[in-house]
Amino acid sequence: MSFILTEDIARRAVAIARPTIEEVLGSDLVDGRANLHLVVLDPDNGRAIYEESFGDKATWQHPYDKIAQAKASLCWHNERVGRSIQNDAPWLYERGDTRYAGGVFENGLVVAASGLQDYFDEMISWMVVSAIQALCRDVIAKIPDDAPDFFR
Repeated sequence: MSFILTEDIARRAVAIARPTIEEVLGSDLVDGRANLHLVVLDPDNGRAIYEESFGDKATWQHPYDKIAQAKASLCWHNERVGRSIQNDAPWLYERGDTRYAGGVFENGLVVAASGLQDYFDEMISWMVVSAIQALCRDVIAKIPDDAPDFFR
């Protein structure tokens, strides 16, 4: 598991994005869609370190958790943003991959969302990636000058 990106950092990143997520869910902007599932992967092994559902799972029209996990897996295995695979390199799709965009990849970080239109899923995924980046950089910035030279 990543030394810096922990489940707690992923949870905090989603919490930072939460006000926007809650503002968007159910709004006219997303045609009233009120459900979302988010997945954050560990950059070391591609396994989920954090997942969260928003809305009422009993009203899901699709398995948003499975779709978000599949979006994340697609980005992880191809080291690309889902939309880039969809638009620029569709030959990378394999059997069992989801056809939806909404997952993002940057410098090993993968976040994927499902439940809204794929471009809004992608927007939320980028927000969470950006928050993760800032929180991880904050950890590094707070290392004291007299700390050991290597992480333990």
